[in-house]
Amino acid sequence: MPVNENGIGHGPQTAKKHETFRKLLDLHAEIYKNIYNLHFRNSSRWRPSPTYHYFDINAGDGDGSPSIAQDILSKKFKSDIDYDCSFYEYNETNAQKLEERFGCDPKCRVKAVSHDELTQLQYPLKGDYGLVYHDPNGVKDSGDNKQLN
Repeated sequence: MPVNENGIGHGPQTAKKHETFRKLLDLHAEIYKNIYNLHFRNSSRWRPSPTYHYFDINAGDGDGSPSIAQDILSKKFKSDIDYDCSFYEYNETNAQKLEERFGCDPKCRVKAVSHDELTQLQYPLKGDYGLVYHDPNGVKDSGDNKQLN
């Protein structure tokens, strides 16, 4: 796969990957929307209602999965369901592009992290809903990549 100067790979399967990811996230958001409507919308015992969290661990410059996530979640949840997006990126140039693209959106947070910090990220789990997307873009498939804890 060709990799640009900022470590972003874009090959012949990238468009198919984005299409598949779009379908997956749309389905996941629809499932959560149904859970929310069934259990949380009019329930006084679930206050505040849970927030849907989207974490993108290798967000790149925002052209791929971050843009897809922002598009789907903003349309699917509108103002009815609270959600947030956290975009993590280790390349400083890409993190700056992410900040330029999503920094004005109050639902999106951009965090520049080191490679080591990526392996130590903590995610909210108990009582939270959402999706963690980890696509190590531009990384050679050597089989020795660190796993997220």
